[in-house]
Amino acid sequence: MSLDHHGPSALCSRLVNRDTPIRSLPADERPRESLLSAGPVALSDRELLALMLGTGPVGEGVMALSSRVLEELGGVAGLGRAGPARLMSIRGLGPGRAATLSAALELGRRVLAGDAAQGQPIRGPADLANHLLAALGGENREVLGAFLLDVRMRLLGFRRVSRGTVSSTPASAREVFSRVVDSPAAALILAHNHPSGDPTPSREDVEVTRRLVEAGRALEIPVLDHLILGGERIVSLRESGMIPA
Repeated sequence: MSLDHHGPSALCSRLVNRDTPIRSLPADERPRESLLSAGPVALSDRELLALMLGTGPVGEGVMALSSRVLEELGGVAGLGRAGPARLMSIRGLGPGRAATLSAALELGRRVLAGDAAQGQPIRGPADLANHLLAALGGENREVLGAFLLDVRMRLLGFRRVSRGTVSSTPASAREVFSRVVDSPAAALILAHNHPSGDPTPSREDVEVTRRLVEAGRALEIPVLDHLILGGERIVSLRESGMIPA
């Protein structure tokens, strides 16, 4: 038997009807008050989501909306994979709420992908595996991004470049390098995902990478590698011999 995310507030929330308006709950059972007094870990998934949503639509409380969103998406894992269009397809989530959720989810991904590893030297693809999974593992479309490295090969962060379709994403040199010229990055490691689950590089992946390597050389911002994520597997184009070492 399992419980929805741990914490005393999660247990209390099971004792009230999910349609109960937040303002009708005792003060110590309201999500905001619980978070401020006991920290976010004390809240259930639906309470955290309710705080981000703020209010529900006419005729439906925010707690009920939160429960319904999680049910329709298959829990927090599905929520993490949902893009703005999918969120807006759910009754009660208009453009405003969908944008707020998408922004919060993206910020969380960036924290996981970059902040936890800032300052750590990168010796190879294995050092970026967890951060790549955190950044792109939940995407159902191809997303191209870049890990930024300093002169000592320490990770500065991760920046998204473009989001495409289920089988391709734009990858022009202009798009890639315009995202990093304002940073202190001395080198890049490109990364993108294959939603199919197969990380095998396509011919286009290799050709685009070679063009970006040349562009990086001209701009004196070398592209050291290109990692492709498929499922939980990662392929390095450099280690595979597809781009010059």
